[in-house]
Amino acid sequence: MQQAKAAGCSLLSLPECFDWIGTGPAAAKAIAQPLEGPLMASYRALCIKHRLACAFGGFHEQPPEAGCDDRIQNTHVVVSSAGKVLAAYRKTHLFDVDIADGIFLESSSTRPGAAAVLLELPSALSVGLTTCYDLRFPALFGILRAAGANLFLVPSAFMCRCVRVPCHCYLIDLGALVEMHWIDPLFSRAFSSLDSLRFSPAALA
Repeated sequence: MQQAKAAGCSLLSLPECFDWIGTGPAAAKAIAQPLEGPLMASYRALCIKHRLACAFGGFHEQPPEAGCDDRIQNTHVVVSSAGKVLAAYRKTHLFDVDIADGIFLESSSTRPGAAAVLLELPSALSVGLTTCYDLRFPALFGILRAAGANLFLVPSAFMCRCVRVPCHCYLIDLGALVEMHWIDPLFSRAFSSLDSLRFSPAALA
């Protein structure tokens, strides 16, 4: 955050699972906290300290009212430079897939969100908040675009073996993650019908 601020950044966007990537669902549940808890309070304090707004891409949130559902939520939280929570988007489309490494069921430990979230920021920015696997579902982006979104944040923690390269895609070095990171934003169905520019924080263009 200190480096970002020094470089002139006004909004820092962190990836999904920015706070922690562990070994399984039980460990994820163990570290989950409510948005009003001490962990998010420490992140809010950092925003105040560095006078920098931040989008925390995937916070392990303990829902305020779990009831009989003890699953956590994957929550994209935007905090202002004054330390105020401006918006919280709970990931809608969970990563339930069968890939080379086996079957991965995010829904076994994570409860899906139910609403699209649009955040109005200064400088005429209307930010649509999404997370990772949402890229595969264009309807969410269409809803946000119709509501006025002119910027999408898509923090991600994609697994390397999930990547499928279109036959018409040429990469200088397929083994380099700096290049592979472009594949999903470039060819995702989420953007196929939108007139948009795409920026990848992990790549140089």
